[in-house]
Amino acid sequence: MCYLLFWPLACSFATTKIKLHPFLSLLLGTLFVDFASGMPLDQIVENINGGFDGLMTSIGLVIVFGSIIGTILEKVGPLYE
Repeated sequence: MCYLLFWPLACSFATTKIKLHPFLSLLLGTLFVDFASGMPLDQIVENINGGFDGLMTSIGLVIVFGSIIGTILEKVGPLYE
């Protein structure tokens, strides 16, 4: 159970001191917690894919449309006036 207290500290340390990308820091931290809790490998992969899939279906369209609008505004030029 103490690995749950270690996970946020390790992710924060990896992001701030080691300068590891936050996505990789969270992914490695999640893998550590899953392995430490005794979860089988196939269930770990299933959980990570399910969480990533849920995130992309809920926020993915917002990111895509925001990128499209940003590109259009950059080409049109109202950002520079």
